[in-house]
Amino acid sequence: VFSASARPKRRSESKVLIVASSTSCAVVNMAALMLLVVLMPFSVVLHVSAATGNGTCSGDCLLGDLVKAPSSENILLSRYVQLTRLKEHEKPQHPPKQELSSPFHQVLKRHAEDTKNPRVAALIDQSAALLSGVGETPEVRETVRKLIDQIEASIVSVIEKEHERAQEELNNLTASFQTFKGTTIDGYAEALARDTDLVSCAEASNACATDAKECTGKQTQVEAEKDAKCEVSKAREAWESKLPHTAAQPAQMVWSPPTLKCDWSEDGACGPQAIEAWKREVAGHTQASIAAWQKEIDVWLQSATEDVEAAKGSYAEAVEECDSSTALLENKTKQCEEIHDECEAERQRCDHEWDRRDVSLCVFGNALQNFCDLKNRYFAKCDEVEAADSDRKKQWNTVSMLKCVLESHSEHGSLDNSVLEQCKTVPDYPYDPIIYKKTEVETWISEVKFKEEQCTCEETEIEFSGKQVTVQGSPPTYEVAPTFTPKINLELGAKPFLTCAGDGEARHCPVDFTCTRGGKLKEGAPCLLSDGCTEQECCESSESTTAAPAQSGPQLCSDKEDCLAKGWKLLWTGGEAKTVLPLEAITMVGYMKPDGELLHAWHFQTPESWKSTHPLDLFYDVTPNLEVTRAGDGTTYTGELVASYGNYGGGCECGRGGGSWGRICLRRANANIGCGVADTRVPVDVDFPYLRAYGRGSDGQCALSHYNWNQGSDYCSGDSADFVIFTASAIA
Repeated sequence: VFSASARPKRRSESKVLIVASSTSCAVVNMAALMLLVVLMPFSVVLHVSAATGNGTCSGDCLLGDLVKAPSSENILLSRYVQLTRLKEHEKPQHPPKQELSSPFHQVLKRHAEDTKNPRVAALIDQSAALLSGVGETPEVRETVRKLIDQIEASIVSVIEKEHERAQEELNNLTASFQTFKGTTIDGYAEALARDTDLVSCAEASNACATDAKECTGKQTQVEAEKDAKCEVSKAREAWESKLPHTAAQPAQMVWSPPTLKCDWSEDGACGPQAIEAWKREVAGHTQASIAAWQKEIDVWLQSATEDVEAAKGSYAEAVEECDSSTALLENKTKQCEEIHDECEAERQRCDHEWDRRDVSLCVFGNALQNFCDLKNRYFAKCDEVEAADSDRKKQWNTVSMLKCVLESHSEHGSLDNSVLEQCKTVPDYPYDPIIYKKTEVETWISEVKFKEEQCTCEETEIEFSGKQVTVQGSPPTYEVAPTFTPKINLELGAKPFLTCAGDGEARHCPVDFTCTRGGKLKEGAPCLLSDGCTEQECCESSESTTAAPAQSGPQLCSDKEDCLAKGWKLLWTGGEAKTVLPLEAITMVGYMKPDGELLHAWHFQTPESWKSTHPLDLFYDVTPNLEVTRAGDGTTYTGELVASYGNYGGGCECGRGGGSWGRICLRRANANIGCGVADTRVPVDVDFPYLRAYGRGSDGQCALSHYNWNQGSDYCSGDSADFVIFTASAIA
């Protein structure tokens, strides 16, 4: 309970009497302290009752809210200030020392103004108020001592922590810069390769279409020739001989016997003798004609016989030519069909290459956006840290002077000008200089090139293959323009290229997506394109795991007890200290629940590097073509094992990073490496662990290797499971 028991008197009076109960530590609410500062010209008596219920106040609460936030409310400093212990209604036992708080206050105030830190300024105000006009007592000394301790704990330690935090932030940004540099370089290389592949595919498809057109033209020509020849063959199927009168000498083939003429006007006309003579004449003529006719018939018969053979040969020749033309047409038709099939396959491949190109463009575009955003943030952070570091040094100097003054008062119980002069010489700033890697960062930036053009993060368009592919007509053909540099938007979160989805268009592979080329659906996988999901993003390749026959031995176990009984040894659990593990021939990794149940456990031949270094202490270690076996059912898969603490920025497909974020995971063997290359992740049915450690720590998120870094369930969430490493000497 505070009360002002005196009314203002003359302006010249400036004494302040502070009376407190002798049974408790005298505490003054900060509002009262501010009144003290405001009412310095007046004579004021402040009574403090021990019955207020606020308890006693030690030096630990002296600064209180001071270091929590530099808001205007906290300029009131702390809730309680311990000043002195005096006997109730008695004067101080020692006369007050010479008041030096004014010059002390002024010098430090100037330093505080330089620091622009309200916490330090308020601390100086409080210290001045504490030392101004207060007599020397053990309680005052104790209060000053605790104030020094509080300065050390709450101000100096904050300066140290902020200094360390600033260096850590720069280090993290630098490490991230290396990661995104690699991601950007790999992303551009991938996009360039995919764009080049698309152009090559389009040109090959067009060449195939030209071949198909030429083949169709030749097929039509061969078909016409075949029809003509087969018509000849058809015409020669039947043959008949010609009658003799159609021969070259028809007169010889005609019977013209002499006629019998009778003139009845004459006696004896056409008598018996005449008739007999005529018969003889006819018989002679007939005999001569028959002889000539027979001769002609014989010639005709001979000719007909020859004509039969000739006609037969001509027919056989026509049939052969027809058959040959038919076979030629069949071959040409088959050839054209094969070319058409090849062209259709080529068009489908181009569609696939188109999707891959567009996806790779978006992956690269997102990486470049992050890279350029990181560049801007890095140099902005450098400027911010430089300014803050300068302020911290000023704060250090001011607080060091204040500590010196308070320590002198605590030791000697007094202040004089020599102390103030001595305290103006402060010790050197005790922390290592901030390390700025601007030169290295500039070098890393210069290493990012688009063909021969160095990255500036001011690009509005970027060249890849330099050619643009468009589709024309149906069936589709491709037009390849000679020059093409697509426009890019480097604003973080925007569509990097027109074909990409922006932040507001994020979508994932739906459950009803159809994988036309085989493979399993990657339900929920992110889709990067603005016009929908593609098989490139949503479908696993057709390769699959191989289920091994059930075996006995240490490789097949389902929980800790079962595994230990079958020869496995539990060597390490996530969260434990990282030391070199005594790994034997076979290593098994997985997640283990508190009751010992194993989840997603796989074993493999121990990499040699794991025997000499804890896997989470390997910077970037890759074991290629490693066969892994699922402990639960013996399923096998051959992939690439990754153990690394370098920043990775994505799924297991990411390459070498730079920094301190650990991972243990499995990816496809001999696949393209680069963040966002989803085809490089293992198939969905390969549930190999993906441990994502926090920094250089020994635990983190527990997911599966077929997911991206921010996808999938965390099996270790809420202490539901731990990442574990088992070992065995051999597989029985």
